[in-house]
Amino acid sequence: MVKDEGTATRTVVVANQTTTSAWTGSYSILIVTPGQTNYTYTDGAIISSTLNNHLSFNKFGDYSNAERLLDFKVNGSGTIDIPSQTFKCGTPAVTRTFSGSGSITSGTGGAGSILTLSVAETTNGSTVNSIYTCTKQ
Repeated sequence: MVKDEGTATRTVVVANQTTTSAWTGSYSILIVTPGQTNYTYTDGAIISSTLNNHLSFNKFGDYSNAERLLDFKVNGSGTIDIPSQTFKCGTPAVTRTFSGSGSITSGTGGAGSILTLSVAETTNGSTVNSIYTCTKQ
């Protein structure tokens, strides 16, 4: 009996099916958290390199030292999904979990378009709920 032996190598390249989006670009972001002072900063949204059909904010919450970007998805229905994501960020860097949802408040991705996000952020077992109003520049 003859045995066939051999080795095969397969390379798999995974790409985000979203290659362009009207929602990428620069945003002015207002964070409103009950019991805290409102906070405004500028952020950018790009095509996600980690989740298919998602975008990413460069510096979500204006946290420094982030291990990764925060992914989100703008659905065709006008809703926004922020899947649960855990990573270290801030000064000092601590583990935070972000999750939430939102909607397109106005526009189609051009300047002046607004995304409104309801975000839960859990740090050291404590959860804070904030509203992020993201206005495209």
